[in-house]
Amino acid sequence: MSLNMACKTTFGNGARGFTLVEMLIAVGVGGLLCAGIVSFWFFTSRSLASMANYTDMDRQNQLALDLLTMQIRQVNQLTNYVTSSNGTITSLTFQDYDNASLTYAYSPSNRTLTRTKGGTTQTLLTDCQSLAFSIYQRNVQSNTFDAVTTATATNCKLVEVTWTCAKSVVGLPNTEAMQTTKITIRQ
Repeated sequence: MSLNMACKTTFGNGARGFTLVEMLIAVGVGGLLCAGIVSFWFFTSRSLASMANYTDMDRQNQLALDLLTMQIRQVNQLTNYVTSSNGTITSLTFQDYDNASLTYAYSPSNRTLTRTKGGTTQTLLTDCQSLAFSIYQRNVQSNTFDAVTTATATNCKLVEVTWTCAKSVVGLPNTEAMQTTKITIRQ
């Protein structure tokens, strides 16, 4: 056999191109595969954004709760509170351990909880849908474990705070966190 004969390739019936039907099926399968990948990416990214929102809100809620608990336990007394038009308490002013004024205030229009002491205001919570303070005496109601409510600031020895915060992803509310606690004034 000569060298020219060995390198010669023949094209017969076995080496022809794709037909139109085969090409359409391949494009359709490829399109379905691409659509599946895009939808998976979309829903995965939305889930990751939701988890990031939840983690951020959980961290913010825990820091606010820790600060409220630590500082309200150390105050001398509640000196004043402000109620909204619907009767919920939205602001508490305390005499702090150093006799300075310490105020926690919720702003429904800004959806924030702020802490003010010595002219310095710090935002503790954002994206807060609702927040309410309740004040109680230290003694409990008969036949229950609930404390007796009070309307007098100087009789307050127990503060309850409840809030709900929510964040959204792509304009839809998807992450919500609620916290509630009762804090005893130790003085």
